[in-house]
Amino acid sequence: MKRENVKTAEVTVDVIWFFGPQWMKPVSVEYFADYDGHSKVADKDKLDRLRKAGVDEGVKKTALRYAPNGAWIDLPHSVFRPFPASTGVTLFDDEWLPIPPHMFGGE
Repeated sequence: MKRENVKTAEVTVDVIWFFGPQWMKPVSVEYFADYDGHSKVADKDKLDRLRKAGVDEGVKKTALRYAPNGAWIDLPHSVFRPFPASTGVTLFDDEWLPIPPHMFGGE
């Protein structure tokens, strides 16, 4: 990410919630050129280079590691049956920067 001047990656992870996040799957990755998420990377060549370098897969794997640590403000309904939810995990190009907390949302 640093070589391509990408500072932030936002990964959306879909989950099935059943007594906790289960069956997690990263569904999209967005890259940003700054730390506050305002300058989205839209250059097709840069996005292709990130995918070819394996950055996309690495970011998805890392997001799956952090996705279960999200929190709910309010559960959408009973937790005694599975239901779909999602969360967004923000990752930075510098491993010393903390991962910001993320929230789950029901569908």
